[in-house]
Amino acid sequence: MRPGPPWGRSSSCETNRGPRHRRRGVREPPRTPPPQDPPGPPGTARHRHEPPGTARHRPCRGCPRSRTVHGRFSAAAMVAPAGEPSTIVEEVGVDDKVSVAVLGPVEVSRRGLPLDLGGAKQRALLARLAVSAPAAVSVDALVEDLWNSAPREPTRALQQHVSRLRANLPVERRHGGYRLAPESVVVDVTTFKQLSARGQDLLKAGAADEAAGYLDRALTLWRGTAFADLAPNSGMTTIATHLEHLRQSVEIDRNEAYLACGRGPDLIPELQRLTGASPLVEAFWAHLMAALYQHGRIPEALAAFHAARSALVGALGHEPGERLTEIHRALLVGAAPPGLADSPGAPAVPASPASPTVPAVPAVPTLRAEQRPRARARANRDDARPGLPGRRRELEILESAWREARRGLRVVTITGELGIGKSRLAEEFASRLAREGARVRYGRCDDDVESAYQPFADILAADIEHVAGTDATRARNRLGPDARDLLPIAPALAPLLPGPGEGTDPATQVHRVRAALTRWLIESTRVTPMVWVIDDLHWSSPETTALLEHLIRSARSARVLVLITLRDRDDPGTRRTPERFLPVLRQSEVVTQLSLGRLDRSATRDVVLAEVAGGGGEASEQLVDRIQHASGGLPLFVLELMRQLRTLPGEAAPGTVAPADPRDAGRPPLGAIPPGLRTVIHARLETLPRRAREVLEQAAVLGRRFELELLAQVYGDEDRLDDALSAAVYARLIEADGQPWRYVFCHDVVRAMLYEEIAPLRRARLHARAAAALEAAAAANPYARAHHSERAAPIAGPDRAVTALALAGEAALDQRAPGSAERFYRRALALADTTAERSGSAQYCDLLIGLGRALFGGADPAYRDTLLEAGRLARRLSDHDRLVTAVLANSRGWYASTVGLDHERVAQLEDALAACPADRHSTRARLLGAWAVEIVRDTSRREEALERSARALELAEGAGDERILGQLLSDRYAVMYASFEDPAGCVELNRRLERLARRRGDEGLELSATIGLAQSALTVGDGAEADRALARALGLADTLNEPARLWMTRCWQATRTAGTGDLASARAQADAALELGTASGQPDAHAWYAGQMFMLLLHAGGPGDLRDDSAEQALRYAAAIPAWRAAHALALAHSGAHDQARALLAEFVDSGFSTLPRDMLWLHGMAYLCQAAAALGDAPSARLLAGALAPYERLVADNGTIDAGPMALHLAAVTAVAGDREQAARLLDVAARVTDRLRAPIWHGHLDALRRRLTPQA
Repeated sequence: MRPGPPWGRSSSCETNRGPRHRRRGVREPPRTPPPQDPPGPPGTARHRHEPPGTARHRPCRGCPRSRTVHGRFSAAAMVAPAGEPSTIVEEVGVDDKVSVAVLGPVEVSRRGLPLDLGGAKQRALLARLAVSAPAAVSVDALVEDLWNSAPREPTRALQQHVSRLRANLPVERRHGGYRLAPESVVVDVTTFKQLSARGQDLLKAGAADEAAGYLDRALTLWRGTAFADLAPNSGMTTIATHLEHLRQSVEIDRNEAYLACGRGPDLIPELQRLTGASPLVEAFWAHLMAALYQHGRIPEALAAFHAARSALVGALGHEPGERLTEIHRALLVGAAPPGLADSPGAPAVPASPASPTVPAVPAVPTLRAEQRPRARARANRDDARPGLPGRRRELEILESAWREARRGLRVVTITGELGIGKSRLAEEFASRLAREGARVRYGRCDDDVESAYQPFADILAADIEHVAGTDATRARNRLGPDARDLLPIAPALAPLLPGPGEGTDPATQVHRVRAALTRWLIESTRVTPMVWVIDDLHWSSPETTALLEHLIRSARSARVLVLITLRDRDDPGTRRTPERFLPVLRQSEVVTQLSLGRLDRSATRDVVLAEVAGGGGEASEQLVDRIQHASGGLPLFVLELMRQLRTLPGEAAPGTVAPADPRDAGRPPLGAIPPGLRTVIHARLETLPRRAREVLEQAAVLGRRFELELLAQVYGDEDRLDDALSAAVYARLIEADGQPWRYVFCHDVVRAMLYEEIAPLRRARLHARAAAALEAAAAANPYARAHHSERAAPIAGPDRAVTALALAGEAALDQRAPGSAERFYRRALALADTTAERSGSAQYCDLLIGLGRALFGGADPAYRDTLLEAGRLARRLSDHDRLVTAVLANSRGWYASTVGLDHERVAQLEDALAACPADRHSTRARLLGAWAVEIVRDTSRREEALERSARALELAEGAGDERILGQLLSDRYAVMYASFEDPAGCVELNRRLERLARRRGDEGLELSATIGLAQSALTVGDGAEADRALARALGLADTLNEPARLWMTRCWQATRTAGTGDLASARAQADAALELGTASGQPDAHAWYAGQMFMLLLHAGGPGDLRDDSAEQALRYAAAIPAWRAAHALALAHSGAHDQARALLAEFVDSGFSTLPRDMLWLHGMAYLCQAAAALGDAPSARLLAGALAPYERLVADNGTIDAGPMALHLAAVTAVAGDREQAARLLDVAARVTDRLRAPIWHGHLDALRRRLTPQA
């Protein structure tokens, strides 16, 4: 039985805000006199954080008091105002409670010391219970909120996590759910709600000063974002969002309280932080303006209004609300904002005029010529460089990163909204470095064509092309010895790399691609550093993201600066949300985040002066104001407005341009493009000849980048195309993209607007023309063809689109990009489902097989059902080749489950074997091997499985294909080990497989070999060999991204850790492995975990308490796994149920132990029966067990997952019970030597315990 945890907690004062208040009748700890400057409000430099009881601790209205009760801190001291008893939290010593904090990272402490919460799922479970405390949360709600997709046995999985959480926390079962025991726990969410409710009541009652104290104390409980250390999860994210809304509401009330009692100036730093973090919350802007007014800073208050307006118009497209407008009007006429208390810094308010109307805002006076600032040469300005006015801070950050990149990898992410100037900043900075001699390479991600590894393909091809143009041999040398591994990224390199490459499995190839690119990058920058510019990462494929993450982790020594442009928020209509990239890029110290904001007036002035200087003119301050007002500080908008002034002489000035194009009537608003910007772009387009506008419209269909040849085929009039493109280039709407026949839109906003304004039917026709042209081209991009074919389907029909999408999916699989492949195949299936003919066709079967392969590559357990469906369709079509392809693809690498057969997969394998021609030796070998692996779990057909696997290996050896031979060696081992066939021969077979894998350089095959070698070496007691192989297998499973095998090896790692005696670490590793197995859909994850928990109970002293969750769960599997019936007998013997234990033991003995099948758990079952007989003192059973196990005294009951110890130890126990103590002593010596060789010292403790029982007492 576990001892019950002692409940309790200690308190600490986190924050001091406001003047000191002394309480009557409560003794306080001794303190030194306070400093002269009182602590300030939140966000100020005077705001201090001191623990209670220290010399510098200064209780105040804004933090918990240090009230003591019998030498302990009181919970009431955390919430009660000076001189009042607490009405919020009971007056109890908090040493008796556990403190749970979730308003930030999840933390639990007692008496100031942190408590261990276990794995991530336990932390999430605690957070979910805490936010509902003291109420109970139903099981259904917990499952829904803790798992994005529920595990197969959700109730059982939840019970396991609750059981672990109870080790340190009082979790109660109430009303069909769970809750934290309220008498034993203090939760920060509960305290936050109580304090804020009290403060809000006081604010409504007019007691603003007191309200501010309560609300301040509520906000001090926040330590960051709620659940900040938990992985993203749909249920918990929703709850965290709700808590953030509550926090924002309390911040608003706190601000109102401060302003109401004239303390607004104290809040200015905090309000500036809030408006920066939440620029669309109008209340924060109103508070900032009012606080600045109270401080007498009227110009800054007016500037705040303009900043608020820019944010609201730019992001939401609407003007500020009534309250902001009223404050603004009041400030303009020198009046106090309505309902606002004055403070000492507030200006005197003049008498109101007789007229109640608000005077009009005075017009901005026009400057005389001598007052106008002249545009100066940029060379004379410290903060200006060509093309980059107003970005001085950002340039300094980039220059610092470039200096650091000369010592090793640096990544800078440039984020911001559409049109903020991300690409321009990166390209201008990279161009300047290129002029200084740096090697600069560009890559991009296109929104209209999803291509795996696209930016890396661009960069690699450009770098090698630069060298290959003069020296092909040097180019090959630059690629290095792993050059062929780079072909999935850049197929265009193939002409430089003659000779065929060796095939490997997809997981191995992905690893080799990553490793080859990493080595190339490190070697190619060893002498000269490099600059990469990766544009528009938010449109990248999952494979691009994964490869970038790998480089950040593994290429630290590469001397390269990587500049990445990325939108920081999603736009309507985009396929992928950019938020998914930000966690990846925030988890490394080599990554710098550079967020671009809109230009303030000073920066806008720099841009305006630079543009005017380029045209030889000048700009007035009035023009700067009007540009700033009309643009909202968006750089793209600023430039477009200035270009409109130059290109549209006589037109209206910025801010008074004509309404939007009449063609906009009735159309939905265009994504995130501000209406004013659309108006400006329309005005520029209208300056072009009609034919040029038509060409741009058709180019917009091809994508942001397009080739002249393809555009000519779509447009159909090559003779007039050149003039139209020249006009568009002159208007700066498009530009050459490195080569004369390739173009790019200067900004995607122009292309997006042109595209959306094409009528749907005409748009589909243009896509159809592009698809037809690409289909006719021999070397067409399959992704571009799929893109255009899919969008042409409404008029061209789905057939061509399905074919093109399937080709794109196959290309993505060839590039080891399963995420992209899955999307292509799903879109193809959706189109093929539109008619019955297609949904029952061979093509549909191919699509299902492709989708299954993609799902398997992406570790999605749905691959099984998808491939089974493909197999069923292939059988209906009598298509043997497709049936073989489907059934061989449908495997996780070994049998489907420990606890049962996959009958449908076995049936499909048998159908494929029955239809396989006898002369197709390779195919027949693979089918026989796969069938044997699946059927070996059926004890009645085990001999047949052994016979067929031997035949499969014989056929493979005669076929001469080393790759198939490697697979059949792995299959043969799986069948032999599962049948407890020749343990020493299993070791030798895996050593042969490892040699083959290393000779071929096939890491996927090496993973199979090292897994088998680790497992078989444990059975023969070779701990050194097992540990070497397991360490290699762990690394390979991780780098090859094989979740099933990573789960397996992590389980084995936990068992090896238990063998050292560190049971706590072993438990934590087993918990983590269970989470991995559950997440990747392993059907036997809980069965393996239950076995490991039973093993840990044995090591800890015996499974005598059958009420323990772990023992109960282990015994649930006894029906499917007979060895667990033997474990049940042992558990009954330990728990005192001797009659039941004897009856169960007798069943095994009477059958001659035939009811315990000779499989990988046979030694385990016999070991448990030995322990049960010894515990019961059953001499007859002990003799029979000793006789049956005599040949196996040097083996170990260890299959990697469960270590039941040396068989010599169990033989010694039953031999002693049988009365042969001399033989028992000999066996103990054998067991000691086996334990030493096994490297599992925990068994020495078991040996010593048995020795003591056998040693006669004096």
